[in-house]
Amino acid sequence: MKIGCLAVVVGLLCLSCTTPDRPKAVVIVLIDSLRPDHINAYGYRDRQTTPGLDTLFAGGVTFSDAYSNAPWTVPSVMSLMTSLYPSAHGYNLEAHLLHSAPPGLGSKLKTLPEIFREAGYATAAFTADGGVSAAYGFNRGFETFAETPPVNGSDVEMVVAKSLAWLKKNGHRPFFLLLHTYEVHLPHTHEAQQTGLNTDETVRQNALQGYDADLRFADKVLARLWESLRSQGIYEDSIIVVLSDHGEALHERTLFGRGDDHGYHLHDELLRVPLAIVAPGRIERRGAWVRDPVQLVDVLPTLVELAGLERPTTPLQGASLVPLIRGERAPLRPLFAEAPYQGPGWIAVRFDRFKYLAVPKKHVHEGPEMWWDGDPGTVPEALYDLRSDPGETASILARNPDQLARLRRYAENMRQSSEQIALLTRPERQQRTRLIRSS
Repeated sequence: MKIGCLAVVVGLLCLSCTTPDRPKAVVIVLIDSLRPDHINAYGYRDRQTTPGLDTLFAGGVTFSDAYSNAPWTVPSVMSLMTSLYPSAHGYNLEAHLLHSAPPGLGSKLKTLPEIFREAGYATAAFTADGGVSAAYGFNRGFETFAETPPVNGSDVEMVVAKSLAWLKKNGHRPFFLLLHTYEVHLPHTHEAQQTGLNTDETVRQNALQGYDADLRFADKVLARLWESLRSQGIYEDSIIVVLSDHGEALHERTLFGRGDDHGYHLHDELLRVPLAIVAPGRIERRGAWVRDPVQLVDVLPTLVELAGLERPTTPLQGASLVPLIRGERAPLRPLFAEAPYQGPGWIAVRFDRFKYLAVPKKHVHEGPEMWWDGDPGTVPEALYDLRSDPGETASILARNPDQLARLRRYAENMRQSSEQIALLTRPERQQRTRLIRSS
């Protein structure tokens, strides 16, 4: 009995410490709807918005060309948590279907918090509810999962306060922490709107100023988290990731009557996101920038490698960014996005300077403001040269048959890969669907 009790005690003690090559803390800060081109460190000069983030980023590696795998929260964050594209993890349904009956994640897949929890880390998440909620299964792997009902203008204060309170009690343990805020998300609340003529330019300027004011407020409040990590002696032995789940349209184009929104298409204003990784004890190239295109499904394998954990045996569609962090070059690879509000079948493929977009035929009637070429009845698709046309304003589909064929092939490869991975959990989903339909 004494030997058995001693073994239990030793086991518990092992869970309260990390091995020498593992970090004390892994922190992911998810700032919903944040565009990188409104962060000063990324070159934004219209207003000062992010002095706190700029200072933090200077201590790590920042990725200038990072992309989400979906243009709205639920499928995007699930891709972040699983390193799978939406059609592989199954959260690629139409928005109203996903809201009414979330598909659930297959038990054979591993999420990021599950991986760290199994490695002996305490796991906690403090979210602003909405898309990152237990209703969609995002509590999976978290010992503590606290949702704050969205309150315009103050949710970042609440989630930071809850995180700091949790850190005060648990900061002595190795931990994995997720903090999610909607502060930059519509509606904008930290600056009064202009009055007067309701012109297109006034509406646009109101959107830009409101967006920047919310970001400036979020940046100021998040500084409390960085200060707490430093004051508790955690910062130097931590990995901190700052990112967003998607961007935001700010009147680049009007779709479905909205100039400021997200979720409805796969243009880069909704897919390009900030990504910075700060790990003082593990990253020597502090202040470095990585220009290679990367995507959110790369975060999971990157954190696993940086933290010295074993790579999970479950399928991953992302690639570790550690070689890029070290300054090495990596071969070009295609990046993928899908699953707008309208559901499956929409796809964006980025390879080098070219981007391919395709949409199911059933959505042709949603033109002419949409982005495809061709007459009704043909496959709606488009091809852009992002180097000469970063705003994706003029398709070059007909003039580039070789690039078109290549990117179509990449899209088909992704579809097949995701379909094979989905087979791991399809029986569970089919059973769940039958239960929902019969109830």
